[in-house]
Amino acid sequence: MGEELVNSKVTGPYSTGTVLLDLSGLKEGDFAGNGIMGRMMYQFGVRKKDNRFWLEMRKGNRNAAEMIVDSLELKDVQRIYLRTETTKEGATRFHYSLDNRQYHRFGPEGVSNFWGFLGIRHALCCYNVMKGNPCGYADFDSFELESAHRGNHYDAFTEIDFFRYDDREGMTLVRPVGKRPMQFLTDIKDSDWLVFNNLTFKKRPGKITFELQALNPGGVLEMRRGSLQGELLASCTIQSTNGEWTKQSF
Repeated sequence: MGEELVNSKVTGPYSTGTVLLDLSGLKEGDFAGNGIMGRMMYQFGVRKKDNRFWLEMRKGNRNAAEMIVDSLELKDVQRIYLRTETTKEGATRFHYSLDNRQYHRFGPEGVSNFWGFLGIRHALCCYNVMKGNPCGYADFDSFELESAHRGNHYDAFTEIDFFRYDDREGMTLVRPVGKRPMQFLTDIKDSDWLVFNNLTFKKRPGKITFELQALNPGGVLEMRRGSLQGELLASCTIQSTNGEWTKQSF
C-alpha cells in the first residue's frame, strides 16, 4: 500500500493485534507499521533512513504534531513482527519480535482511552515522513487479532468481567476513571441479578472464584443455569474483606 491507513476496531477492551511486516518494499523516508488510533495516536513501525531500518514509536493527537518517542536501529532485518496490546486496565503496550516466539517491549506505555462510540482502532499504515518524496509500499504478510472472547461469547473457565453482562436488574455500574475500560458493580441488594447469555461450560465447574469488596459478611451469590429459577450451579456465602478488593473461591 502507498500513503494509506487501514484500521480495525479493537476487541476487548483487552486484546492484541500482531502483524508480520516485510520491509523490502520501503523507500527512503518511508514509515510503515501497526499502531493504535484514538484520541491519542500511537504509531509503531519501521522507518527507512539513510538506507537503514529503524524501529520507531511515534505519537501525536489532533492538537500536537507527531513526535518520535523511542527508536532502535535494526540490523540485518528484512521481516519483523509488530504487536500492539490493549489491557483491561486501559493501557496500550507495544512489542516486537524477529521470530514470532520471543517478544520485546518497546517504548513507553500508552493510554487506550475510548474515543466516542467508535472506540479505539488498530491502524496499519505506510507513508513517507519526507514531504514530496515518493512512497514505496508496505507488505503486511499477516494481521492477527487475539482476544479472550468474540462478541459477548465467553469460555466459563476464563476470567470474565462482571460488566460484560447481557442484562441486569438493580445494582449500579461504576467507572472509577473516566474514559477507561475498567468498571465494577456496586449497591448490590437482595434479588438483584445479572445475566450472561453465552457462557460455554465444557464441564461442570469444580470451583468458582469472584473478585469482590465486602464490608460485611453473610451475603450469598448464586449461579443458576438458564433462568433465575434454573438449576443451581453454585451458592457462595461472602466473607468480609474489610473494604479491600479480594478474590474468594467456593
